Amino acid sequence: MSYTVQIANAPTKFLERLRDKELERRIVKALRGLESDPRPPGSLKLQGSEDLYR
Repeated sequence: MSYTVQIANAPTKFLERLRDKELERRIVKALRGLESDPRPPGSLKLQGSEDLYR
């Protein structure tokens, strides 16, 4: 199963303004990785929620 990651406008603009392009690349890569594995190792279930993780 594949998921879609949508990034809101404010974080997108923040990424575009980053001066450290390597950091930007790493963040985008991590976000895109959530499309194939939305709950990677180390993710924690949020208390009081059935299906939300951090």
